[in-house]
Amino acid sequence: MRLYEFLDGLDCRITLTIDIWTSEHANIAYTCLTAHFVDDNWELKKKILAYRHIPYPHDGETLFRFINDLILEWNLDKKLFCMVVDNASSNDSMLREWENSQHDFLKVMVGPIKQKFEKYWEESCLVLGIAVVLDPRFKMNLVEFYYDVIYGSDAYRYVERVKNVFQDLYIEYGGQVSYVSNNSYPICGGGISEDDYSAFDE
Repeated sequence: MRLYEFLDGLDCRITLTIDIWTSEHANIAYTCLTAHFVDDNWELKKKILAYRHIPYPHDGETLFRFINDLILEWNLDKKLFCMVVDNASSNDSMLREWENSQHDFLKVMVGPIKQKFEKYWEESCLVLGIAVVLDPRFKMNLVEFYYDVIYGSDAYRYVERVKNVFQDLYIEYGGQVSYVSNNSYPICGGGISEDDYSAFDE
């Protein structure tokens, strides 16, 4: 009750971080909700508001209701500045639930969250793709596999970005580019048999 009254009396905005731990085998999940804020003395503070078991199933709709109830329980909807979530696989569906929420404070946040994510992902996905290709265990096969999962019908555009980078690098450092009939990317070293990627086909 003292913490509730303290947070309720703050004039500043509050940022929430949400960490989720799950056990797939036992269908158990826990979440920790932490409030971060700058107090009246201009000091950065944080307070753990809840550490609770999440009811099964741990999908986006369940997480949406769970976190929404915690925000309202602590009366933070008018003070909420932003939320930071971990990389749980259900975050995308939870964001979609927020977009359709009846609570305006959630709807307002979804747009900026998605814009920031898309901006930083656009900048980092190319670097990550290059790193995967340089890993002799994976090369381009893994990039194509997961880009197809992430981007669907637009995957080819992002795959071409990675291929073009390697073409440019090869031309700059190794002369002319050589191709194989089944691929449009340069061959810069030894290949790996298709059997090594059987897991991706599954």
